Amino acid sequence: MNFIGIDLGGTNLRVGIIDERGRILEKKTATTEGDKGPEFVINKIIDTVRSLEGFSDAVAVGIGVPGAVDYENGLIPCFTNIPGWEDVKLKTLLEEAFGKKVYLENDANAAGYSEAIIGAGKGCNIVQYMTISTGVGGGLIIDGKVIRGQSGNASEIAKIILPSKYDFDKVGDSNLENLASGTAIGHFGRKLIDGVDDASDVFRLYGEGHLLAMDIIDHALESLARGISNISFVVEPDIFVLGGGVMNSLKPFLGELMNRARTYMPKRMGERLKIVPGILEEPGMIGVVLVAAELIKNTD
Repeated sequence: MNFIGIDLGGTNLRVGIIDERGRILEKKTATTEGDKGPEFVINKIIDTVRSLEGFSDAVAVGIGVPGAVDYENGLIPCFTNIPGWEDVKLKTLLEEAFGKKVYLENDANAAGYSEAIIGAGKGCNIVQYMTISTGVGGGLIIDGKVIRGQSGNASEIAKIILPSKYDFDKVGDSNLENLASGTAIGHFGRKLIDGVDDASDVFRLYGEGHLLAMDIIDHALESLARGISNISFVVEPDIFVLGGGVMNSLKPFLGELMNRARTYMPKRMGERLKIVPGILEEPGMIGVVLVAAELIKNTD
């Protein structure tokens, strides 16, 4: 049984044909172009999905979106890093376009589910997934189940309030996303260093020993360490699995990140802290398909 998986991100759109075991059979990517509004993005999703060779044979569609989901009504109340979306009836619009059942899921929940079921967190009872990309997101998986909360906002770790030494021209609230995401790193870079466009420039300058770039990355690591500590005191997962585009640049810092987080924990708790990178190539796309397959199985 094959499905269509869609991962709608703030920067990129990924779609593919994926089987019920999470194997990617076909994949296409495009830029999201979220600044052009919901109608443009939805039409782009429809056109890109319809161009898949395996479209006709797919039994259902799963889509991961950046932000909380109104699961009861199939609505997107708003997106965390794509402007202009408010109470968009995405499920209905896509079902009408595709003639197939559509399942909505928060993108970090989906990625976390796939890493918990077949990825880096396989075999663990409590998996806390963190995505560090354009924004920051989280997915909490306990005993193989996604924890969504009453309104779909559970594990929205981006909103964890943290202190910051950068008080000038804030992106927004002093929260984890606005201190440690790719957007935040790029923002601080542009304010402090001439010629910086985005986070990739800051990481490049860090590698060259640029002191201000090193300070910005240090600030992001400290924010992530404090965020991980806060989450641990509430959930204390068996494992933290980290993914997302910025995570590729942060992999060399995982050891330091773990050591910093441990400084905010009791010794016994810190000794059990485990932080690993995700191992799946497309955890978001795979995750929405695994969620859809499980829901279909439970309703048969």
